[in-house]
Amino acid sequence: MSLTQAVKKEIISGLSEMQPCCKVAFLSAVFRASGSILISSCGIGLVLSTENRALILFVKKIVYQIYGYSSSVETEENPLKKRNIYSIRIFDETILKETRIIVNENGLTKIYEGTDRYLLIDDCCRRSFIKGLFLGCGIVMMPRLKNIDEQIKTNVSYHLEFDLSNESFALDLIELLKKEGLNYKNFLRNDRYIVYVKDSSTVSDTLAYLNADNAVLYLQNLLIEKSLRNNANRQSNCITANIDKSINAAEKQIRLIEKIKNKIGLEKLSEDLFIIAKLRLDNPSLSMAELAFKSGLSKSGFNHRMQKLTEIALKLKE
Repeated sequence: MSLTQAVKKEIISGLSEMQPCCKVAFLSAVFRASGSILISSCGIGLVLSTENRALILFVKKIVYQIYGYSSSVETEENPLKKRNIYSIRIFDETILKETRIIVNENGLTKIYEGTDRYLLIDDCCRRSFIKGLFLGCGIVMMPRLKNIDEQIKTNVSYHLEFDLSNESFALDLIELLKKEGLNYKNFLRNDRYIVYVKDSSTVSDTLAYLNADNAVLYLQNLLIEKSLRNNANRQSNCITANIDKSINAAEKQIRLIEKIKNKIGLEKLSEDLFIIAKLRLDNPSLSMAELAFKSGLSKSGFNHRMQKLTEIALKLKE
């Protein structure tokens, strides 16, 4: 099961307690997201099609509860995706008018393109409306915990979108989401209007707004895991950098001591500097702290004597 399917399943499982007004707003959203207008000898109707069987059954149920309209579920196999497509047909102008899919203007019936504010007066109705949209045309993506490193490398990021057919409706949705504290953008993709967000914070807030609590928990765990791995990588990089720095310092010190040895001989040094020079040459892989410990000196004391050796070497001509 994909992440989107899991989120939609969780949302549907919490829809049973909707108020009648919320159910109308929900139907309006689902019809807009997954429905197609159909004109036949029976009049104007709507065909609702989706791969989500639970959604189609829920819509069928509440259409009957509110309007007493009974419909049968049709099943068609999708050979490309190897999944079934479920659909119901609704030939009832009252339903389409109340859900604001169609309106009468000057004696003419036309498709309503925007969002009807009357359906979205209450907070609960707006939430149900956005839930219906996500169930009908929403997608959510994020890296999976098991292979987060590989997916980050291949640019699998946090992403939530609504795929819409109407620009006016897409702009209305952006404003609606903004009122709920969710800032989305939009772009055109293959003649479809995509309302989307890509930052993990807004994705998490949207999932919480949709009451997809398990998905929010998953996302928070994902962010914690990513943070822990980033910290581990930073520490590893820091350790590597310190090792490289120590190696470079050791190599430089050894070159200077070798210069003294070749030019005047180490035996010309004072006893305390001779000991330090010999200790450095005999232990090329040790850090300054390790050499200081080995010599019985403090780190600052050892470093002071190493500085004296450096000064002697630099005064010698090549």
